[in-house]
Amino acid sequence: MELQSTVVFMFHISFDLIHLLLHFIWSTVVFLFHISFDLIHLLLHFIWSTAVFMFHISFDLIHLLLHFIFHLVHCFVHETDQINHPVQIGFDILHPVHFNH
Repeated sequence: MELQSTVVFMFHISFDLIHLLLHFIWSTVVFLFHISFDLIHLLLHFIWSTAVFMFHISFDLIHLLLHFIFHLVHCFVHETDQINHPVQIGFDILHPVHFNH
């Protein structure tokens, strides 16, 4: 009788240990899935914000370059005193405020 109760006890203990092991494996898999999902989500946010930042920077650089070109044309036209030059007329339309020379 004692041997039978020992076998039953060992069976229950082993069953419980296997059950706990399966729970541990399952929770680890779920945890890793959530961590990987969060990391992918963060990576996508980082890529998107970097793309938006680069777009804004490139737009600002193009804007500054256009202002610089208009300033050079403005200086060139005033230096050559060609007030009615077509480039000056276009500059006057786009940028009506002039520098005082």
